[in-house]
Amino acid sequence: TYIQYGPRTLYLSTIMDLYNNEVVAYTLDDHQQTSLILDTLRAALEKRNLPKGVLVHSDQGSVYSSYAYQKELGARNLTSSMSRR
Repeated sequence: TYIQYGPRTLYLSTIMDLYNNEVVAYTLDDHQQTSLILDTLRAALEKRNLPKGVLVHSDQGSVYSSYAYQKELGARNLTSSMSRR
């Protein structure tokens, strides 16, 4: 999500549990790079012990399809799911 804050643009990355619509983790920064998404994923994993194969759903943005993000999901036995075009 993009947030205009005066002359600045901030980027909000969230992970939501679709079971109860609870925001599990969020990160706010002045860039939309893979590190922002990875920080959010790691924050969510610190709060929750997720079983193997849990679906992590996102759009097809470049940060979500990046090698680093997909590698992190695989290393933690999480399954990537992306919306169709």
